[in-house]
Amino acid sequence: MNIDRRKREQAKGKISFYLQAEQMQPGERIPAERRLCDVPGVSHINVRSALSELIQERNTTSPHRILFLSTYFDR
Repeated sequence: MNIDRRKREQAKGKISFYLQAEQMQPGERIPAERRLCDVPGVSHINVRSALSELIQERNTTSPHRILFLSTYFDR
């Protein structure tokens, strides 16, 4: 696994953990990328990549470039 992929996976895990910690429910709006960059150890580039992967995995939806949680994350 290359470094970029590893950082993206770490960012995805931290974002998922953050969303769980905030007790977000399906249909709730996910915080802006800028706010997610405040999560320790997560850069803007990795946030964007991680969110793209979450959309592809159907954990989030993105109508009109606003992200919403579409399913519960594994707890």
